[in-house]
Amino acid sequence: KEDVLLESMKESRVWADAGSGTLAKVYVEVLSCTGLPNMDMGVNLNNKTDSFCKIVYEDCMCETDVIDDCLSPCWMPWSNRAFILHTQHTSSPLFIGVFDYDSGLNDRLDGHDPIGRVSVDMSNLRADTVYVLHYQLWTEEKIIADRKPNGTLKIRLRLEVPDKRELVFSSLQPYHNVYVNTKQNKEYKCAKYVAKGPDEEKFSTDTLKAYQAELMAYLDLIVYIKDALINLLLWRGTFKASLTKSKSVMLPLHSLTLFIAGVTLVENPYLLPSYSCGSIAWLLLAVMDFRLSNPDPWDRCKSFREMVEIIIAGQPLGTTTIAENENSEEAAAFRKKWEDKIEEMQRKAIEAKEKKAKEAAEEEEITGEEEEELETKDSSISINPLKPILYPLQKILCVVLEYVRFIKNIIFWEECYYAFWTTSASIIFAVFFLFIPWKFIMVWSARIVVWAVLGPWMRLVDIFFYRKIESMTKEEAKKREKAMKEAREVYLEKLRRDKRIKQEETTKMKEIKKYMFGKYS
Repeated sequence: KEDVLLESMKESRVWADAGSGTLAKVYVEVLSCTGLPNMDMGVNLNNKTDSFCKIVYEDCMCETDVIDDCLSPCWMPWSNRAFILHTQHTSSPLFIGVFDYDSGLNDRLDGHDPIGRVSVDMSNLRADTVYVLHYQLWTEEKIIADRKPNGTLKIRLRLEVPDKRELVFSSLQPYHNVYVNTKQNKEYKCAKYVAKGPDEEKFSTDTLKAYQAELMAYLDLIVYIKDALINLLLWRGTFKASLTKSKSVMLPLHSLTLFIAGVTLVENPYLLPSYSCGSIAWLLLAVMDFRLSNPDPWDRCKSFREMVEIIIAGQPLGTTTIAENENSEEAAAFRKKWEDKIEEMQRKAIEAKEKKAKEAAEEEEITGEEEEELETKDSSISINPLKPILYPLQKILCVVLEYVRFIKNIIFWEECYYAFWTTSASIIFAVFFLFIPWKFIMVWSARIVVWAVLGPWMRLVDIFFYRKIESMTKEEAKKREKAMKEAREVYLEKLRRDKRIKQEETTKMKEIKKYMFGKYS
């Protein structure tokens, strides 16, 4: 078994090229899986999972070879396991799904059985660096307390970026959805599962519980916020300054910045627009500094300074090297410290909730009051009577969580390119707003509004405009309403024509793709 694992780690001999991007190349190798569940349990006890992996990345779809009857498969260097994927956008995630290959009737009806999937964020990966990554396989990405992984996946990854400056600037372009076509329905189902996971468009109480669990998980951030506020308000040192080679001192730089900003803002309120933009940049830079202070080099992000160096010089001035097990003990202690703080907060919250419930029960026992049953009971039978109420809530939560995840990824520099440009824009606007005479603008805006709206000349508006509308006859009012309806109809007809043309173009493009690449998209 060890010989097989060592053989699988050797360099791949065959590479499949896919995609139409020009920004970068992603070299990905699917090496092995371990601990997969047996999806082929039946009459034949020797029959086990026939595993293969499917990769979806932008307009690329690739598959590895199928390994029969193995719960810990290893793909060899000569097999179909290595792919070169071309990048169109910096924020595109790499999706990999593991499936049990099913042939015959079941294959035509249901497709292959999904085992699990992973999403690889490559925003903070360094170019020209070989990564060997291990991931746990999950059937769904939603946070559920009792969910268990379906094994692990090991891949090898390397990025090749010909122009790092172009890669940074490309993140300013909006991300466009990519639609791909497949010739068979089972391929379409596999690709959809890999990219999107289980179908969340259907109503499910499990999905609602998962959304609730994810929202509750964000409450753990209170620990970090509380710690940051204590350090900020109590002037605790957070910035390390070296005095000599052996001596250093921690300076409360953030506290000093807040104090100066507060003093100047109180004396000059017109600085509020500039300071508001500056506070956004300050927050992002503080979070970046916190992540860079992590002893674990794998949890660090690309820095603002590194991005600036790429824009100016075309590449970072320094190199990043990570030694084997670098700072492993310090990183474990760092993680344990924050895990203990989160557990302590959760324990106190549970104790407070239990204490409040106990006090409420004691008060109710003394007062003896009972709530009257005001709800009218419906004796009709329904498969899921809550669906009309909860399904709209599920769709709203799905949209809200998408925005929350995106904002969280920017604040924590998971989307390092978006975080860099947000920080840069905030700094630029903060400096720009310093030179805008806000006091002059506010005073003269108020003067213009008062003189224009409250002056005696409003009497002329009454005479020449408003009274004409009031004194209209019914025929004149109908004629005016008819003219407005005709103008509205002309506008709506233009919208219908534009929509019809767009639908025709979309239909033509869809039929062309079906003819060339397959009918499933």
